[in-house]
Amino acid sequence: MTALQAALPLPWRPGRIALLVGGGLSFVGLVALRAAGLHTGLLYPDGYQYLLMARGIAEHLEPVATLGQGGDVLGPSSDAAAKPLFPAIVALLSALGVSPLAAARAVTVVAGAAVPVLTGLVALRLRTGRGPAFVAALLCVSSPTLAYWYGFAGPDPLAPALALGAALALLHRYPVAGGMLAGLCVLARPEYALVAGAAAIVGIAVRTTRREALQATAAGSLVVAALLALVRPPVGLPEPEALGGVLLLVGVAACVLLVAGRVGPLGATCLAAAVILPFALLDGGAWASLGRQDWALLTLAGAGFVLCLRSPGARSTALRIVALSLPLGVAYWVKNPGLARYVAQLVPELALVAALGLGTLRRGRVLATTAAAGILAVGAVAATQPIVGTDAFQELAPALARTPAGPLVTAAPDAYGVLLDDRPIRVMRPGMEGLVLVDAAARAYEPGLRAEGTVVARIPVTTGFLRPDGTIDRAPALLYRGRVVRR
Repeated sequence: MTALQAALPLPWRPGRIALLVGGGLSFVGLVALRAAGLHTGLLYPDGYQYLLMARGIAEHLEPVATLGQGGDVLGPSSDAAAKPLFPAIVALLSALGVSPLAAARAVTVVAGAAVPVLTGLVALRLRTGRGPAFVAALLCVSSPTLAYWYGFAGPDPLAPALALGAALALLHRYPVAGGMLAGLCVLARPEYALVAGAAAIVGIAVRTTRREALQATAAGSLVVAALLALVRPPVGLPEPEALGGVLLLVGVAACVLLVAGRVGPLGATCLAAAVILPFALLDGGAWASLGRQDWALLTLAGAGFVLCLRSPGARSTALRIVALSLPLGVAYWVKNPGLARYVAQLVPELALVAALGLGTLRRGRVLATTAAAGILAVGAVAATQPIVGTDAFQELAPALARTPAGPLVTAAPDAYGVLLDDRPIRVMRPGMEGLVLVDAAARAYEPGLRAEGTVVARIPVTTGFLRPDGTIDRAPALLYRGRVVRR
């Protein structure tokens, strides 16, 4: 056996092989776990818009799709257009014969499974130790918030997976690979450009990291420019006020990054409080929701930061993580302060802070790690999340497919353009004629319009449609043969 071990190259010795096999099996288990948590329904309108973008990219390398023969040409919203990577991957897989919906779910599942693995690897690279790194991965696996929002097909898990991959590559001193992954991350969720910008400014400002930072920045910029030139999404420039806020936010994050290694425990506490307290005081409900579902995560992250204050190395690293999380937190607060979907993007960062704190313990680390894992288990069992079934559009689509032929006029052309892809779909606006659908989406998004004509179908609804104000509309959908008029 000794001779065999000596003959084998170092990476392929039995211990390394066993580690690789165990890691592979664990990842397969994570993929199965994320696949089991997929929701049947799609997130409206995002999920449907990404599928339409993928259709347009697959057909003519542009995220604009024609909704059936004779239907309207529909482009994505400005928010969806700024995230072309996910639909581009879906389009690539669909060109290989995978159905767009199956491709979207596959990308979501694999990315969701990669997040805890990459979180653990980043924690390990930050010298937390194997036990704390395992806790960081377990925090992401057991998070009810991540489990719920990663159940929707979309770029939500793809962006943090790419961000963690970029961080891991940069920590291993592979600047080109790290920059490319960071560029792909920005194309998955553009708000990560704020994080990349702050990190690039600091990296270029510090002499010892300037060369690698320039290499990473060039690689990331090249990736972003290449994909934007290839698929040509209709992305516009931000308003001057928004641009000023972005520059200020990036500047503040860069300043905190620069001083992170030079402040003591009191200074680090003050800086962290200056970042965290505004979110606690101005919370619109998102952080409160995270606290109810992921109280174990927040408890361990808070305890971890306190433990980091004792160690200069861990303190500076934890403060840098807080600084890089600041732009994302502010961007999501501006976008929607009441939705935990966006706060879920920060779960890996909180897990890393918890792991850093555990890594500072020299005595009793095993006991503390075991206690942390126990807290996670209790939190995961105690947490509850609503079950999301078939959405209202998927419920109505089979009934609409059996109605008389003709163009369907609807206030949700993105959803029915995906679900009824062989039927012409037109956007609901005054003067449009055909089969006019007055459903919950029309009542919510076009209250100033109504249908004039003959009712040809009355379709009962059981699932219901979640309106923007939080109420659920379960009124029947009416299909008119006529035209759209103003009220």
